[in-house]
Amino acid sequence: MGSDLVRKIKELLRRDGREWLLFLFCVALSAGIWVVHNLAYDYSADLNVPVLVKCNVEEHSAYADDICEVSARCRVGGYALITSRGRYKSRPIELQLDRSSVHYLKEDIFYTTSKDLQEHIHTVFGDVESVEHFYTDTLFFRLPVENSKKVPVVLHTEGVYFKPQYTFASAPVADPDSVYVYGDPESIESISEIESGFIKYYDLSSSKRGTVELIAPPDVRLSRETVGYSLPVVRYVSVNQNVKIQVRNVPSRRNLIVIPSEAEISLDCTFPLREDPFEDAVFYVDYKDYLSSHSGKCVLKADKLPQYVLSWRADPPVCECVEEERE
Repeated sequence: MGSDLVRKIKELLRRDGREWLLFLFCVALSAGIWVVHNLAYDYSADLNVPVLVKCNVEEHSAYADDICEVSARCRVGGYALITSRGRYKSRPIELQLDRSSVHYLKEDIFYTTSKDLQEHIHTVFGDVESVEHFYTDTLFFRLPVENSKKVPVVLHTEGVYFKPQYTFASAPVADPDSVYVYGDPESIESISEIESGFIKYYDLSSSKRGTVELIAPPDVRLSRETVGYSLPVVRYVSVNQNVKIQVRNVPSRRNLIVIPSEAEISLDCTFPLREDPFEDAVFYVDYKDYLSSHSGKCVLKADKLPQYVLSWRADPPVCECVEEERE
């Protein structure tokens, strides 16, 4: 009986083959239209997504030591629902959390709340319309303690070039000014500072803010990859004057003769200059420096400089000193 049915179908296809092909095409087309039509609708679906938490908690590992699961009922389109289920089959989703959204519980246990997770909806669940309800009210995870060391950040500003009569108003500032270095004790023992990349500006005439990458030594991890920086810039004017060199801390029965007795001093002052910066300034040689020197040469020092003096230079910067007994 089965062979008779097959024979009849073959005869029918030979007789009306074109009509049957057209019929099958219409069925396939209708099915495709039906699928596309249904995929265009939004659905409420429960999604359970495995995540690997990453965050920057000082003195702790950057990654949680286990996979966590975030569960929620989401409003999602049909096509997005199909694709979202395939996003995390091969590996969990990496969930990068801000330090402000990571809270300490006890020992190495931290947590984040569903309120904190709101800003990571698309990272976790993909292209969803919204989250109707979080089943995971609190996400707990463990960040193991990691060997670390806190060191200062050194900004490299050798690539900063100013317009004439402009300079730094004060030292450039890194924000934060220090970072944690993670690694084996042998790897971080000799690290005393972390250097930034080169900051470059040309014809600079105003203060600048920005970010710069940090240079990580081999075999270590830094608590952050970049830092902010602030470059305070001011216009200045240079004022020159020959001044008499004084001496300090000389014993009552001793004299210290300074050669030369005068020096040309150049002061870089913030613009505009409203008063004489040399009025109360003192330039001197310290007798204690003379005693500690082996050559009798002493570096000229300054005192009572006004706050608006940015820097100063002396010509000559070093003086010859001769000690003699006072009569």
